[in-house]
Amino acid sequence: MKRELDELDEFKQFESIKELTDMQNGLYPQLLNFIVDFNNQSKETRNYEELSLPFYSGLQQKVIKNREIIMIVGQESRNSGSFDKTSWKNWCNKKPNADWTKSDIQTKWVNAYTEFQLTDDNRKKNEINKIFSIKNNNGPFWRFIRDLCKNNNLYPFYTNIDKVHRYVPSNNDQSSKLGDKFYSAPLTYKIEENIYDKFKDIDKYILREEIKIVNDTGKLKAIVFLVGPKYAKSIQYALGVENKQLNEKPQYKNKNNSQDKLCIISEELKEALGIDVTIFWTYHPNFLLTRGLSDSRWSGIIQKIIDEIKKDS
Repeated sequence: MKRELDELDEFKQFESIKELTDMQNGLYPQLLNFIVDFNNQSKETRNYEELSLPFYSGLQQKVIKNREIIMIVGQESRNSGSFDKTSWKNWCNKKPNADWTKSDIQTKWVNAYTEFQLTDDNRKKNEINKIFSIKNNNGPFWRFIRDLCKNNNLYPFYTNIDKVHRYVPSNNDQSSKLGDKFYSAPLTYKIEENIYDKFKDIDKYILREEIKIVNDTGKLKAIVFLVGPKYAKSIQYALGVENKQLNEKPQYKNKNNSQDKLCIISEELKEALGIDVTIFWTYHPNFLLTRGLSDSRWSGIIQKIIDEIKKDS
């Protein structure tokens, strides 16, 4: 009989810290129920859209022993996969100790993916690829993370404001099958608000709990929101904070815009979350590139982050 996932040493090396796994086991069932309820509506009611599988962040046990952590908060995952009813039954309707096999796979994959993107050791890459099939990601998001972390002894804990995304039919082709003519799209404010209301009842929010858990390791040096000001309402819902606590926002005007406005230090968010960690709020690297700001230009943002971390050390 094939051994269970957690018993395999090659997978176990990518295991997340217990506190993060416990939080996911406690809060994600509510998110999963929301996804299922949404997708079980009639196609007309949900406008032929579906919600994706959720994104699970990961933080390896071995990382926090000898590395400082920087938390990177992106917008939302893309192409996370459809939420098939059969996989839902296999996933969550088993005995309690088997409910989160899928979650365990995802968090271990995220940890392996992060290690793969950061290492220059081809032997290590090959070892990881024997377990998970992963490719180099040379997109703006990961280029920014590498530039920020690799020469500064920082390890990225990356996560997203929204843990799910929509699958939207392209060209209004309502007859097409998911994965054929559907594309990934951000959540609407309405869906975000409905998810927020679900967690507001218990006064716990997944992103806020992630921040607390990583901060409690004693290794968190800074938090960087790579989302731009248009995501202010999304941040509000994800963290359970009030709009008035997000008055100051990053600003983009032109190529000569100062770094002070392009990347701000949010004292408001720091106070709202009640943590003694510097919080940066800037734009997604892809946005900066499409506005003519090259990798060399965002080095100014990275330098600002590193300078502040050194000041606080």
